[in-house]
Amino acid sequence: MPNPLFLECEVYGMYLESFLHSLDMLRKPELVDNSAYPNLSPDQIIYYGYELAGEERKEAQPACRLYYCTLKAPLSTQWVDVSVQYGYLQALRNERIDLCIAISNENAAVVMKEALWLFDALTCSNYHYLDLQESSGLFTLRAICGNNEVEEGESVLWLFGNNVLARDISLAQAQYFVKRYIKASPYYLEEMERQDTGSAFEEAFQREVLAYYKLCPPFLQSEYVTGKRNLELEDFVQALDAEISGKIRNTCTKL
Repeated sequence: MPNPLFLECEVYGMYLESFLHSLDMLRKPELVDNSAYPNLSPDQIIYYGYELAGEERKEAQPACRLYYCTLKAPLSTQWVDVSVQYGYLQALRNERIDLCIAISNENAAVVMKEALWLFDALTCSNYHYLDLQESSGLFTLRAICGNNEVEEGESVLWLFGNNVLARDISLAQAQYFVKRYIKASPYYLEEMERQDTGSAFEEAFQREVLAYYKLCPPFLQSEYVTGKRNLELEDFVQALDAEISGKIRNTCTKL
């Protein structure tokens, strides 16, 4: 008699393998070198922000400056050239998708939840599918999309050395991951008239990140996370490093 577990699931056909190989922007050498930033601890520096420099705004590869002051000289504004980092940020943001026509309404939330579940598992795993900073996990995203507080008395910006550009890159990396996942999903509608990031994706991303932590992981069954069974994703998450469950539990206790 067939196992009822398999009767509840659709056959997806190894879409995960293709998806994981499509994340070029999240692997070296695409990741930019952070050594360009001032080598100061977050209690010694405040970043004002970053902007394109003067006339160079119109150039194909514009120069970008990151402005800051230090504890020793708070009224002396300095800047560093972050054109490479800014170019990387723009490349991540150029991964476009219109959520309203890329996927049906009934499946949009399911696929978004799947993507966040997988992102959470990968950033907790010792399997290096992604070359991201330790501060780039779902725990950090929850703070960025929520009240900017990681733990009581600790701001999310502190995790990035107060560097607003590094924070924005981390958020863009996660959104790039989710967009790529949606496009790799069996639910994705390939024939699209237009592609645009749009507000629909931004709103859904923020909503699902915050909702994800209300579930309070760990969990290893896709139906509990998304409401639909995806055996391929479920098996992959279970097959990741055995430390995943322990790390997720430790994260959950901090909430």
